[in-house]
Amino acid sequence: DSCHIQQDVPLALRFAVRRRILVELDTDSPYSLKDTSRVTESGAGDTQLGIQGVLLTENKSRPGVALAYCIKVPTADEKKGLGTGRVDQSFIGLISKTAGKTTVDFNAIYLLAGNTSDRHHSSSGQAAFAVTENITKRFGVQGEVSGASRNDEQAGAMFGLGVVTYQLNKRTVFDTGLRFGLTPFAPKVGVVAGVTFGIANLNKKHH
Repeated sequence: DSCHIQQDVPLALRFAVRRRILVELDTDSPYSLKDTSRVTESGAGDTQLGIQGVLLTENKSRPGVALAYCIKVPTADEKKGLGTGRVDQSFIGLISKTAGKTTVDFNAIYLLAGNTSDRHHSSSGQAAFAVTENITKRFGVQGEVSGASRNDEQAGAMFGLGVVTYQLNKRTVFDTGLRFGLTPFAPKVGVVAGVTFGIANLNKKHH
């Protein structure tokens, strides 16, 4: 809802189990929500577990192709309105291609979400198209258009995203930007910011 103010601090942990297999843990904690009556609720957000497998590695003549599966564990408090209290499942196809300083990504998602109105599940589709350009060795920009079809009581929406990235070193990247709602039922504007750390290569063989 565009009249609500949402704030969260998402954390994503990714680990390459094998060269072509990646597992991921995401959480939206802490999470707070202020409604139209200015009542604020806060607490833990939902948790998401996922696994991704690379079908085709990228080379000069073809893009990289991967498939992923994610399941949302409803750890957010449903009574406070911080979550639906239902399990969601996502099946994702990812395509990526880099040419020079430009990277193009396309993601298509089939979402099977637990309804808030009954105990059934509803299907919906989501997609995102992003272009990333490395301006200098450290600075880059990214533009993205994404959208989702209607799911249960959640109206469909489209978004535009603009982000600036700064690579501090080989392991640390900062990013910040704005997300805009492009359709009537989408939140009008949001601020995004994040940092990515490459902690270690745990699969590296030592001789």
